[in-house]
Amino acid sequence: MQIQEPYVQLKFEDGHALFISMVDGAIGGLDEALAALGRSTLLDSIETLVKIGEGLESDKNYAAASNVYAGIARILEQLGSPLNAALMLSNQALAHKRDQRPNLALHVYGKAAALLSAPLPDPDEERERSAALAQVLSNLAILQYQRGAKLEAAQAATSAMQLARMRNDATSQTVIRECGEVLKKLNV
Repeated sequence: MQIQEPYVQLKFEDGHALFISMVDGAIGGLDEALAALGRSTLLDSIETLVKIGEGLESDKNYAAASNVYAGIARILEQLGSPLNAALMLSNQALAHKRDQRPNLALHVYGKAAALLSAPLPDPDEERERSAALAQVLSNLAILQYQRGAKLEAAQAATSAMQLARMRNDATSQTVIRECGEVLKKLNV
């Protein structure tokens, strides 16, 4: 990895490279990398890209971080990992929310929910998928409530609570509490 302000360059052994803008988070060379690089090389790039996204977030450059997370989600989708892609989309949506762009956050949470909608055959992955979907739906419910979309908020909160009740962990308890608060405010 080379840093040449305002870009970070990730070079790969075969000569391909990704150029990540530290200004807006755009990832140059991503289409070419997706077409040419192997699975292990792409997987290796994700860790570095996540660190870049987290660094942009810590600098409060949420718009740039959301673009980096979107690129990571594309890589994960290409690799056939909808669960991990959805988790990265959740990071992207949270960055949009922190950047005061709730409509973009809603859109991205919707994409994440769509990726998480199909059950997975592996029991461990299915538990992880349902927990992630509950969290995404909880975030959707809160944002929908904040924008005045009462029916959508109630539907998302109810679905999230149903999924969360199947688990007994701290995250699920948080989902149940947050969604319960949304439903209470909606008088449901």
